Amino acid sequence: MLKRNQIIKSFFVSGLLVAGSASYAQDPINTDATVVVQNTFAFAQDAALSFGTLRANADSSAADSGGDGSATPGITVATYTVRPDSAVTIPVVRQLTSAGAAVTGDEATPASMSVLAAGSAASYTASGASPFTPIQILASGTSDSTTLINALAPPSAPNFTVDQFLFEEVGTAGVGSVEGATFTTDVNGSVSFNVGATISTPNAATTVAYADGTYTGTFTVEVSY
Repeated sequence: MLKRNQIIKSFFVSGLLVAGSASYAQDPINTDATVVVQNTFAFAQDAALSFGTLRANADSSAADSGGDGSATPGITVATYTVRPDSAVTIPVVRQLTSAGAAVTGDEATPASMSVLAAGSAASYTASGASPFTPIQILASGTSDSTTLINALAPPSAPNFTVDQFLFEEVGTAGVGSVEGATFTTDVNGSVSFNVGATISTPNAATTVAYADGTYTGTFTVEVSY
């Protein structure tokens, strides 16, 4: 009777020792690491820059009438600005010397410009960029002016000059300088902005009148970050 109990206890202890010494190893797993690079983003023009419909005359003579007592000859240049918020300015006539410096004079045949239909700013949207990231905007006309030409006008007919570009982020009241602007993308990585500019008659006398029709030209807007 005692011997049987000893055998049972021996098997029970042995079983515990076998279970306690067992170990298990799983197969190793190889894991890939990836990264996606997206340095580019989408950039689209929503509306082109329009100066509306104007009545315009270029200066036909550099002679000063002398009405203000000045004998300084000069060219008068008429300008009209469409701001980036699409607010428009009253056309202004400036008198310039042959070198382009402003003078005060009484031109005999000044340039003129009046607005028949108001213009509107160009608008753009950048999307797919990093959220809350500064984006730089620059237009080609900030240093080199853009010329608007009527393809149906005689070669001797005057053209228009467009320069002094201004920038404004949609939904803000701040207007960027003529050198460009920096705007910040939203939580979705998007930003919308407008571009305005100034149109001018030539800084040279001409006896040829502006021809009726559409005057067109191209400028480039660059966006980078």
